[in-house]
Amino acid sequence: MLAYANKKIEELDTRRQTISKAIAELSVTISPQQIKKLSISPQQIKKLSYYLDNWDSIDFDDKKKAADGLISIVYQRVLNMIKLYAKQRRLIHLVTRQIYEKERNNRMMIGILSQIVEFRNGESGLHVIHINLITQLLLEQLVKKTGKYQLSWEDRLLIATASALHDIGKIGIDEKILNKPGKLTKEEFEIMKTHTLIGAQMLDNLDMYRNEKLLKLAHEICRWHHERYDGKGYPDGLVGEEIPISAQVVSLADVYDALVSERVYKKAFSHEKALEMIQNGECGTFNPLLLQCMTEAQDKLKTMMEIAEKE
Repeated sequence: MLAYANKKIEELDTRRQTISKAIAELSVTISPQQIKKLSISPQQIKKLSYYLDNWDSIDFDDKKKAADGLISIVYQRVLNMIKLYAKQRRLIHLVTRQIYEKERNNRMMIGILSQIVEFRNGESGLHVIHINLITQLLLEQLVKKTGKYQLSWEDRLLIATASALHDIGKIGIDEKILNKPGKLTKEEFEIMKTHTLIGAQMLDNLDMYRNEKLLKLAHEICRWHHERYDGKGYPDGLVGEEIPISAQVVSLADVYDALVSERVYKKAFSHEKALEMIQNGECGTFNPLLLQCMTEAQDKLKTMMEIAEKE
């Protein structure tokens, strides 16, 4: 019996250093409020500390009480941490879901509005979807090539979302011009060009959202997605990097999709022919860096468009 007791005392002695350290930590880090939550009184903490301070002089039963008391404290503390973690996870899930629902509703409303414009324009709703996908792809490729534009993940998401509004100004253009099967006259084309200004003005009128980043990007895209890198675009004749990168990317996406899609005034070109026309400058001059991005991602672009057509 004595040998058994001595063995148990030795086992407790080997744990003394860890126990002492834990008690010291508890006495420093646990506040009275935390002790209350743990169902441990300050007197119990004091008693455990006494046992450890006088470890060599106390008997086996007291050492066992000290060890059991510490185990109880640690158990309660770990249990509370687990409960706290579970509560935090539930809160994170709740907040994340609310944010997701808000973003989904925002995208849905923007999508509905853009679909109205596309319907009036005699085009399928696929154009808006295509622009979103192509914009995302070009932005993804762009940030891989350079950090020049300092585009965060949020920036890229907002630009892709705002791209759906690029032609919103067409709602103010006469349907006879929008859906004319032949080439527009000079006067008609001048009227058509005003859709950029109409769209920008519509967004300018949303005073309550003036400082929202999404609205600012949508304004850039609406007004300047027909600008060209050499300054020969419209409505303001901006040159090079005077054109916001959001508008540059959507501009290239818009031209590509217009080429590969059938319109009332033209047949669809193949993916390869569209890229050739863009690279040759037949559709205006674009940022050379973006042209490289499109070339490097051309296989992924083709596959993505084929999948989008089937869905």
